[in-house]
Amino acid sequence: MSAILAIKHKGHVYMAADSAVTAGDGIIILKKEKKIFKCGSLTIGYTGPMQGLKTLLYRYKPPRRKAKATDDQYIYDTVWNSMGLQLINDGVAIKMEDILVPDVTLLFVYDGRLFETDAAFTFYEQDRCSAIGVGDEYAQALLEQIPEDEPDVKGKLNAIMLKLIDKYNFVREPVIIERI
Repeated sequence: MSAILAIKHKGHVYMAADSAVTAGDGIIILKKEKKIFKCGSLTIGYTGPMQGLKTLLYRYKPPRRKAKATDDQYIYDTVWNSMGLQLINDGVAIKMEDILVPDVTLLFVYDGRLFETDAAFTFYEQDRCSAIGVGDEYAQALLEQIPEDEPDVKGKLNAIMLKLIDKYNFVREPVIIERI
């Protein structure tokens, strides 16, 4: 089980993740995997089954943005539809009555904007910060306490991840922090 944190800070988005991939019950660490990665013009933070991670890492290619499309049209229509279709085709998600039901949760960054998906794979833009995965509500509360002028945001993200590791034994080190 995973935890992904993100916060907008001084013109950048910082994203933190644990790096362990577990089997079934979350006890056996199979290997270390990068859960924050570039995918075309997106940077994705991923929680979910290994199959979905491999789909997004190696098979999904975001479509090019059409010249007349707004950022919102590109994200909410083009990216959502193409990513959902790839997850369905790879067996990571199913479609029930026009609702995509994935077994994944994502944070992603596009052009300095931070987005989160929910259980119905609906994208929501986040104003400042977001946490998904194990301990997300606890982590969200800690993220919201980071001051706008914090000089060491990477240190604060690492401290929150270490608290998650201590509190929830499913989240494992090492912690990876990316500045986007």
